[in-house]
Amino acid sequence: MNSGPLTEVDAKELKKAILADDGKVDAAERDLLAEMTQSKFRRIEVQAAGAKPDATPVALYPVSAKTKKVLQDLLQ
Repeated sequence: MNSGPLTEVDAKELKKAILADDGKVDAAERDLLAEMTQSKFRRIEVQAAGAKPDATPVALYPVSAKTKKVLQDLLQ
């Protein structure tokens, strides 16, 4: 169960996690960020790499305002 929409603080945590490995955004991360920063409201389901096929996905939704700006900065 999700606790609600991503906040600006959540987006900054996500940004930190994405850049933690090599400081670059890989293709899968870029795709997720593009989905999260587009304007059409729809559910985005994600699972951890290597998760079992029957694992429950996490539901995300496109973000707006300052949260969107933080994530869009990663796409630059």
